[in-house]
Amino acid sequence: DPTVVPPWGNANLGTNDYLNVCATAWEVDVPPNYFGWENAHSGSGYCGFFTWLPNTEYREYLLVPLISPLVAGQHYSFSAYFSVADFYCPSNHLGAYFSVNSPAITTNDAIPVDPQVEYIPEYLNDTSGWTLMTGCFQADGGEIYLTIGNFYNDSQTWADPDCQLDPIFGAYYYIDDVVVEAIDPPDPLDLELGGPYSACYEYLIAPGIPDVDYTWSDGSHGNTLLVTETGTYSLTITDGCRQGTDD
Repeated sequence: DPTVVPPWGNANLGTNDYLNVCATAWEVDVPPNYFGWENAHSGSGYCGFFTWLPNTEYREYLLVPLISPLVAGQHYSFSAYFSVADFYCPSNHLGAYFSVNSPAITTNDAIPVDPQVEYIPEYLNDTSGWTLMTGCFQADGGEIYLTIGNFYNDSQTWADPDCQLDPIFGAYYYIDDVVVEAIDPPDPLDLELGGPYSACYEYLIAPGIPDVDYTWSDGSHGNTLLVTETGTYSLTITDGCRQGTDD
């Protein structure tokens, strides 16, 4: 339970774990423990939490108050290191949510909010080391709580299909070295769709920009958009920090 490292705590009834080299119980030791084997990214300990379990909606979240409220209009970066526990699979969502009020709920369910920062590649799947998740956002002002976890329900969450474990017991991540800091406004990403274009039946818009998250005007997120009707279509791309928009 991360309440042994205050002010970190839980955001629902799920029970996170705090693991440390000084633990007297092997289940929460470092580097070997109940969930797998991993050295701390720095220091002597880290936390762990479930982002998904099969056959039941169950989530665990890390919740912590910030040192001071975020300032309206200021840009901030979030970063943390994650590692998939050896005996579990990756799932397809990890995010960081900043809020004025605590989003804590009294069930084990997913917390239905939109995180400001998300891991853009679909699966964070390294079990032998640590992967940096980073992103940035502009604060609305007054946000004083940070919640980390998977904010999507079971209809939108699944295990990595490349996971070789059988059976699959769930998705469990170690987390270490969480940092939130103010930054200068990021430069926009270059995006030029060109046009106008004409075609007899359909037209495929394919910007070909790697390593970004796509959001089209119809709400889809593929890296291409097949157009079958006359109109103006827009695209927003982000690399987790910078953003670009064109139509």
